Amino acid sequence: MGRLQVLCATVGQEDFSLVRAMNIRTDVIFANQNGRNETREADFGAFRARIISTDTRGVGINRNLALMHSGGELCLLADDDVRYVDGYEAIVTQAFDANPQADVLIFNLYDDSSWAIPRRTRVRWYNFMRFGACRVAVRGAAVRRQGIFFNTCFGGGCLYQSGEDTLFLRDCLRSGLKIYGLPVYIAAMKYERPSTWFRGYDEKFFYDKGAVCAAISRPFARLLCLRLLLVKKQMRRETGLSFRTAWRLMLAGIRGYKDGQGFENRSLV
Repeated sequence: MGRLQVLCATVGQEDFSLVRAMNIRTDVIFANQNGRNETREADFGAFRARIISTDTRGVGINRNLALMHSGGELCLLADDDVRYVDGYEAIVTQAFDANPQADVLIFNLYDDSSWAIPRRTRVRWYNFMRFGACRVAVRGAAVRRQGIFFNTCFGGGCLYQSGEDTLFLRDCLRSGLKIYGLPVYIAAMKYERPSTWFRGYDEKFFYDKGAVCAAISRPFARLLCLRLLLVKKQMRRETGLSFRTAWRLMLAGIRGYKDGQGFENRSLV
């Protein structure tokens, strides 16, 4: 096994075609939700690929499955809609070698709509909420030692449609792991298929964001929601929701998370 192992959450895969599509050149585990329970392996010369298929549902469960079966010194979290740049293995391993104090490194992605890291940055409590999982690489031993996994209530196919990556980084910080962001690009987003969870800034989006804020910190959940509404004003503009309506939906999400209720059982009272 090489130093770096890709851990990719995917659905509906029947073969190893993602190896070529994602330009993978290192050991890889595909956690694949396709309605069956089986494991297959294939040798690609310098590396091996494994598909672990299950009849489970939810990206949190899928990512946890890959983490539990991982054994690499360095683990690169992945989605199946990224394509890695040539030489990504050297980029990631050299980045960890150059930052020996780092337990977690966050990289940039081409064609990604989220925030691009402009310079080497320490990720702390005030700026950890802006990074998706497929930008994240971890020292496997550090995560395993702390028992850090993904919250299975959050993410595509789960009760709440997103936020599993944010909560993962929150747990890394809470466990004392050191996180750094680097202005280094490792892959490009492909956008070849519709999102499995994002349907626009609709009512469920705001409700679920309220639930994420409650999961991050119950005492500060309202403050986090307010900050999100004030900083991300374009979200409301795209849907035409008033500030009051979006705020009420997020407060309902906070209450819903505390009661274990999803959007379908929401109450705005």
